[in-house]
Amino acid sequence: MSEDPWASYEAAVVRLHLPDGLVVVGPDQPDRTSGTFPPAASGGAIVVITAHNPGGTEVTTTENARAHRQLLERLDREGTEYHPAAGGDQNWAHVEESVAILGMDVEVACGIGRDFGQDAIFVWTDNGLTVTSCTTDATTRAGWQILDAPETARRVDEAYRRFGLDSPYVQVARAYAAAQRVIDDTKDPDEAERLEQLSLAFTQEYWRLADARAGREAARRRRTRLPPLEDEEAARARYALAPILEAAASGGFDPDLWVPEAGRALADSIAPRTRALETEGIPRHLLDLWSHLCHAVEQGDAAGARDVAERLGESALFYAAVASRHPEP
Repeated sequence: MSEDPWASYEAAVVRLHLPDGLVVVGPDQPDRTSGTFPPAASGGAIVVITAHNPGGTEVTTTENARAHRQLLERLDREGTEYHPAAGGDQNWAHVEESVAILGMDVEVACGIGRDFGQDAIFVWTDNGLTVTSCTTDATTRAGWQILDAPETARRVDEAYRRFGLDSPYVQVARAYAAAQRVIDDTKDPDEAERLEQLSLAFTQEYWRLADARAGREAARRRRTRLPPLEDEEAARARYALAPILEAAASGGFDPDLWVPEAGRALADSIAPRTRALETEGIPRHLLDLWSHLCHAVEQGDAAGARDVAERLGESALFYAAVASRHPEP
């Protein structure tokens, strides 16, 4: 996206995963509309709100995930129905997970955006796509056009629905575990193979976006003369940790669903590998995090497991194994 957050909003493409299917909308010339406005909106407005990157400053994946979860928790408390969405640049390289809310009052939506540090929200109606400031009276109104959804977007949307995911933008390990449950219950070998390919498409798109985020972070660090995030030791740790991390994912990794019995079985199955890691030069702090995760799993502590998993994930270590069945090149 542009360095100017407002310009990024004006040029953004929005994907909405509505009950009737995936809709991709982008800006057009003022007063020009092309395509069918979603019938589910019943002629009212669709507002799109994100909690990512407050103030237009890109933050870590963990911070964005936490902010998004807090946004969903607020909407749930208030009894507001919402649908997964995301806004991104034309190349779909800089993407911010969002929610689409049908019929919400624009001032209420701006208030929510403001509470999460957002510069603006999208307001889509049958006659315009408007970027509306959360902090001032500024608005930019454009026309809109329904865009053809790329094949990758259609596959990710199908995976979201077929695997029963909360969103098309969940962490890849969670998607992997959900996919494996569905595949394991599938009796038709041909359908099982198709679902495997669907899971692979989701994983590939997840890591494409992750690589794009990493590239932006590396460029930012070069500009500001900060040291790289990853050194040779961290890269070695990623590959050494990969087998036990994949064991966690294939064993049904999902902090929200883990129970003590399953946690103990999982912890027992990977304990030998954990001990072996201690002789492979893995940084002590990573071993400590892994130990904390195993303990949280064993105790059925979903919140604790999620927190530790996010801390590992922020270092690009926890989810690395799920990107490939063969993690070491």
